[in-house]
Amino acid sequence: MKKYFIVKPLMITIIIFYLFGIWIVSMLLYLFIPHEIFSVFFLGLCSVVFISIVYKLLSQKIEISDQGVKYKTPFTCYELKWHEIKIIGIANFNFLVSKHPWLYFSEQERYLDSLSRMKNVSGFLMMNYRKCIITEIKKYWQGEIFFSD
Repeated sequence: MKKYFIVKPLMITIIIFYLFGIWIVSMLLYLFIPHEIFSVFFLGLCSVVFISIVYKLLSQKIEISDQGVKYKTPFTCYELKWHEIKIIGIANFNFLVSKHPWLYFSEQERYLDSLSRMKNVSGFLMMNYRKCIITEIKKYWQGEIFFSD
């Protein structure tokens, strides 16, 4: 059994540094203009956004074991057993103009080449693609893993 973050650890680090930079700017704005209500509001808003996004990134995990694939957060847990999974594939998640490969597990027997509308569908789990995850999946999954072009 192995646990993985939904997004790549490098991406988590980049997002944390980016949000921390925005928080520092809001802190400096507050220090130089302390009586301006905008700077107080902006600092509070940046603090809440920073904490909530970092918490969400660090708490979402996918666990791959001999039982199946499990999505876990502190408040939810959803599992797809290996016999329930009909297809495993790698497809692009289109975000604006960039395309990033995501690994998906689905109870539906249809191949996907774009995951844009599939994020909140039941019987469907997805995570950032990493080669080490494919190695772990092949220990338990005998079927084919579909790759999009």
